[in-house]
Amino acid sequence: MLVAGGWLAGANPEPQRSTSANPRLRQPVALALADNGATLLVANHRSGSLCVVDLESAECTGEFEAAKSLADIAVLAPGRVLAVDEGRHELLGLRRVAGRLEVESRLSVSESPVSLAIAADGMRCSVASLWSRMITVVEPGVEDGGDKPALRVVHEVSLPFAPREQQLLPDGRRVLIADAFGGHLALVDLERGELESVREVPGHNIRGLALSTDGRHLLVSHQGLNRLARTDEDDIHWGLVVSGSLRVLSLDAVTDPGADILKGSWSVPLGDVGHGAGDPGQIAPVDDHHVLVAAGGTGEVLDVDLRGPIRRIHVGGRPIAIVLSADRSSAYVADAFSDSVSVVTPDRKGLEIPLGDMPKLSSADRGERLFYDAGLSHGGWFSCHSCHTDGHTNGNLADTLGDGSFGSPKAVLPLGGVAETAPWGWTGRITRLEDQIEKSVQTTMHGQPLSDEQTADLAAFLKTLRPPPRLKHHLEQDAVERGRGLFGSLRCDTCHVPPTYSSSESYDVGLTDEAGQRRFNPPSLLGVGQRRGYFHDLRASSLRDAIAVHRHQVSRELSPHELSDLVEFLRSL
Repeated sequence: MLVAGGWLAGANPEPQRSTSANPRLRQPVALALADNGATLLVANHRSGSLCVVDLESAECTGEFEAAKSLADIAVLAPGRVLAVDEGRHELLGLRRVAGRLEVESRLSVSESPVSLAIAADGMRCSVASLWSRMITVVEPGVEDGGDKPALRVVHEVSLPFAPREQQLLPDGRRVLIADAFGGHLALVDLERGELESVREVPGHNIRGLALSTDGRHLLVSHQGLNRLARTDEDDIHWGLVVSGSLRVLSLDAVTDPGADILKGSWSVPLGDVGHGAGDPGQIAPVDDHHVLVAAGGTGEVLDVDLRGPIRRIHVGGRPIAIVLSADRSSAYVADAFSDSVSVVTPDRKGLEIPLGDMPKLSSADRGERLFYDAGLSHGGWFSCHSCHTDGHTNGNLADTLGDGSFGSPKAVLPLGGVAETAPWGWTGRITRLEDQIEKSVQTTMHGQPLSDEQTADLAAFLKTLRPPPRLKHHLEQDAVERGRGLFGSLRCDTCHVPPTYSSSESYDVGLTDEAGQRRFNPPSLLGVGQRRGYFHDLRASSLRDAIAVHRHQVSRELSPHELSDLVEFLRSL
């Protein structure tokens, strides 16, 4: 077992890539150990393929086509593997035969499945679906008279937020689900298919959940955006704007809806002045005092001593997943942007296993790497993704110069469809996307100025981002159509003009910020049901409140039925 100071740090050499007739971007995002720890299975998001890595020889021995876009993988039993295909919205059952991986069963699940958790007894698993805000509980049994997996949905549980990370609890029947954008934690009973509670911790972008080795604490990696801090160089330098934390919560407090969730908890800062820890991610507890955390924004694994210092291990581009060997003496790290797996041990410095040849990157591919690079910010504290999570929004307020002044923090806007919604910013003063990008890096992130090529690359990536899908479940189509008619008759389409449901103008909508600003550019309504909080200052907590409580540009009193119809239409966009 590793002890304090046991991990080796240092930049990795460039990995020697194998000759391949199929150069492509794989983007590994999930790992699972098989064959009693001798084999590592790697799920690739970009290519949808599965790679098999022999850990003794440290080589990728096979790559198998499996899906459109894999998001997670887990071993169900010897020779049996489950994986989720985010692109086709499926849970896959795979069999390992003679060194090969073959898909032998598929099950449709809710839209955009992103994570998977299997109960210790293997009798059930849970699939978290991002945009449909759903947990699908599945029994991975076998067909009568055979041994082929028969995946069967037994429960579907709706959530009030978009989920991502999952952590099964020691009782084997409950799972904790983390908010993909904000700080919510939901507790779901898999046996009964019930949502037991929803709690909230201060923070956003929860990308790591794990139980401590003694089973008494829940470890959570997340970021915090301080609406009271200015995005000037001083506040960024001291880590006051965006911070990264490892929060240690009492599991008893987390699972007791009547308890203060923060009782008995503490938080470990993951960054330091001059060396932030942008975008902390998956967690691997080593022992009672040491935890490894993947820091995707800085290309590092953080060796966190809960009693003392943090040591940094440089790995490949955007480490996104981490798993420990059975004896906890080695850590395997999926480097999404290097198409490789890094092996971190006390005696094997900088070993990086390539998964195959990579092609020349396109401008959008290079822009994607910049978007997730905390090196664009002063001190490495945050990336573009830190606020615009995966191109969406963390749902918080930030005090930037986007509106021309400090002292009036504004809601972080989603970037889906941003290329079609000029001008940019809440006040609509910038008419060229490249100018908006340069201003954000210079006045919000305070990193080194972008080159013309970097600006063009970021713009190319932003143009690939689409609005999130609408909330499809529970929509009543007749109500949607009635709401569509109301949207037109009330002239909501004057400012929110189809098909983008935005406008190139700025309007006085009766709201005033702290600086006296009254004219705002209307954000697009596409995917509006996937946001939390509305208006420039998030004063409305729901679409219903925006209309009924704050009476946003509604010229007459709406009946309860009309209000419901209008909200239903907005949720359908």
